[in-house]
Amino acid sequence: MLYRLFAVLICLGLSAASAREEAAPEINLSDLTWLEGCWEGTAFGGVAKECWVSGPAGHMTGLFQLENDGELVFTEIMHLGAFENGHGLRVKHFNPDITAWEEKGDFIHFALKETGPDRAVFSGLTFELGEDDVLTVKLKMKDDHGEVRTETLVYERMD
Repeated sequence: MLYRLFAVLICLGLSAASAREEAAPEINLSDLTWLEGCWEGTAFGGVAKECWVSGPAGHMTGLFQLENDGELVFTEIMHLGAFENGHGLRVKHFNPDITAWEEKGDFIHFALKETGPDRAVFSGLTFELGEDDVLTVKLKMKDDHGEVRTETLVYERMD
């Protein structure tokens, strides 16, 4: 429950801020194929797994899963693509029983700001591929007191 409350407060604050920002420049989503595949690491005191598959027109779909002490904490479904408000990443969170955190039709949106051969920068979120196929994800999170901190997730590519 703590993860849910914390994540919702963070994402609500970040999505409201990103809505006020300028639209991302024209970006070719196929530049992000380096993200494809499955990744495993640690996050939020547990084991995190994330998998990405490519889709048409450069779109990508991802799945995130967090487990702690052998129990599923929550999952996310992610869609990276071009939307009516520009390129971005849409995220929807789910409890272990698959009930959604966000209301039907709602999601968290991270506007895509820039891409590179090993980097994707969104409003409040950065993916960066380092040496030895190590993926670092930095997520800016806002707590209920308005304090912003950065949570760093470090993944290794799974075989």
